[in-house]
Amino acid sequence: MKKLLLCLILMGPLFVSAQTDPPLFIDFAKGIKGIKSSFAFNEHLNVMQIVINDANFVVVAVNEQMQLVWRASLTGHAMSVAKFKDKVIAIGATEYTNVKGPNNTYKATILDPANGKVLLEKVIFDGSPAFTDYTSVLISNNTFWGLGVRQSAVERKMHWVGFEKQYNETKALDVILFDDKLNPVNAIKPSIIDAPYLGMQVNKQGDVFIEWLVGGHINAYKYELGKSTPIGPLASDIGIGTKADLGDVINDQHFRYVPSTTNMNMVYYTLLYLNGDNKAELGVGSFDLVAGKKQYVTESFEKDHIKALTKAFITVNKKLDDPDLGNPKDLSLKYFAEENGTVVVGLNSHFSQTGMNGYWEVEKSILINGYDANLGVKFQQFLPASSSFPNIQMPVGFHLQNNKLHVIAIDKHGMNTMNTMYGALDIPTGKWDKMLWLSKKKIDNSDYADGPGTMWFNNSFIVPNISPKGISQSKFDVTLQQNGY
Repeated sequence: MKKLLLCLILMGPLFVSAQTDPPLFIDFAKGIKGIKSSFAFNEHLNVMQIVINDANFVVVAVNEQMQLVWRASLTGHAMSVAKFKDKVIAIGATEYTNVKGPNNTYKATILDPANGKVLLEKVIFDGSPAFTDYTSVLISNNTFWGLGVRQSAVERKMHWVGFEKQYNETKALDVILFDDKLNPVNAIKPSIIDAPYLGMQVNKQGDVFIEWLVGGHINAYKYELGKSTPIGPLASDIGIGTKADLGDVINDQHFRYVPSTTNMNMVYYTLLYLNGDNKAELGVGSFDLVAGKKQYVTESFEKDHIKALTKAFITVNKKLDDPDLGNPKDLSLKYFAEENGTVVVGLNSHFSQTGMNGYWEVEKSILINGYDANLGVKFQQFLPASSSFPNIQMPVGFHLQNNKLHVIAIDKHGMNTMNTMYGALDIPTGKWDKMLWLSKKKIDNSDYADGPGTMWFNNSFIVPNISPKGISQSKFDVTLQQNGY
């Protein structure tokens, strides 16, 4: 264990290149299992949760000079890390096995953002050991923190095939909010619908939205903060399939939704499915639960439509390839967000194919759609990145702030060069400010960027570069690279 925890170096970058090259922090982490998540604590500090193994993780803080400010070593199976009332809160399951996955007992740890000192640690939820829980961490506007826990009918044992029916069944549903001492201050048990559960989200004033797939339609409910009786349901106008299609809808590759940042009664959703003509179709909709209003728009990916989108693309960097959306039936959702009335959807084609080293995960160009608050199309843009890598799906990172969408993706060139593509999209105009490859100097060609783990600051961003190790490639070393906008 001590050797594993030495993977993080308590000092500044070990290598800083010349001014013409971006600074690096070589061997920021060694022998880890992966990066779980990161977030900006403030404009000077980012916090990251790093998985050491199934029973241990660390939380680290990195400043805008790419220095490691502190590190906290914690036990448990990493789940989430976030900001809560000017402190850092980390969540983990207390046990994990390869056969059963994480148990249903969750421990929260509150850390001092100045030095990483543990201020409080407590078990906050102890669910049934017999069935598998699916947990949502609810954060809102730095004012409260909570858990949403769904207990499925899936028994906690090894499963080979055929447990979709049990997964879709909900046996219990809990929403619990906690104070800064990790005491429950509000707990509700939302009504359980005899239908597949789609998920829950919370808006910035603490209202919880829950959606179900009822008879092929999306049904939305709103639970106002502190109330156990919901508003709703509102049902989508479109039916999205039969029971045979359910598995293609209820995961985040084919369905996502987010509450509005401007209308506290509204939730937006998006989904991918095959329409009646067996064509891939993207749907984007909204529910205003209080007004009882709903909207829905669709985009069918016919061959002529894809051709027109590709032809309309205007590059800002002639060194990059033309966009290639790939087979529309392989489309999956990569991103969904709303900021100040603009809804943004990111999607691309992803598929697996057999190669010499097993399965290769292939990613095609990313299509980014922008909509106004009434779901009118504002822009459609491509990020023409594409990649293939054995047994690992390349992560894509998005960061939407101050009317700019920043994207980190992998663009493979040649046999083994995994370029990091960075794009900055101006939301009001729908045009790219810049699109380029980040430097690979002193970074191995086969190393790839962990886009979701990117740390964002006001004047710079820090990209973790992942170096898989060993025959199984189940352990990773990490080098940080700092870049300006």
